[in-house]
Amino acid sequence: MHIRCSIRSLKTIKNIRMKKIFILIFVLTSLFGMYASGQSLPPGTCGIVYTYDAAGNRTKQEYVINNSAFANIVDSQKIARLNESVNVLKVDVLYPNPTTGYFAVRLVKQLQNDLVTITDVSGRVILQRKENGNLLHYNFAQEPAGVYTLNITEGQQSISMKIMKR
Repeated sequence: MHIRCSIRSLKTIKNIRMKKIFILIFVLTSLFGMYASGQSLPPGTCGIVYTYDAAGNRTKQEYVINNSAFANIVDSQKIARLNESVNVLKVDVLYPNPTTGYFAVRLVKQLQNDLVTITDVSGRVILQRKENGNLLHYNFAQEPAGVYTLNITEGQQSISMKIMKR
């Protein structure tokens, strides 16, 4: 007993199998893609979740805190506003560093008659004065090359940064 199959019927069977395999792969990758793009975090964890548009550009950044089975999403802009409202003493930029003597410091919040001190590695005070505002300018070109420390004190808070002078 022989079954006659033409080349055409073999190609048709092969195409049907390929279609089934393709559909199966498509369904599986779609399901995995939905899970992966959801960027779900396990309970008791937290992390940053990014959202992208169709072109692949990042459109949103969120900080996700998953304390239970339900995730709490906190927008990064809300976190930034919260940091500002807490009044944390923080240097935004110190530039240029290394410096030849002149440098500027930009703070996140305004200083209000707060103490700024620059010392060398031996602890000798190079400059000490009360400052206001959030953009400060200094020039200690007359000092020798080395490592200096900028210390800003506001009430109980204090922040220190290293300055390299060439």
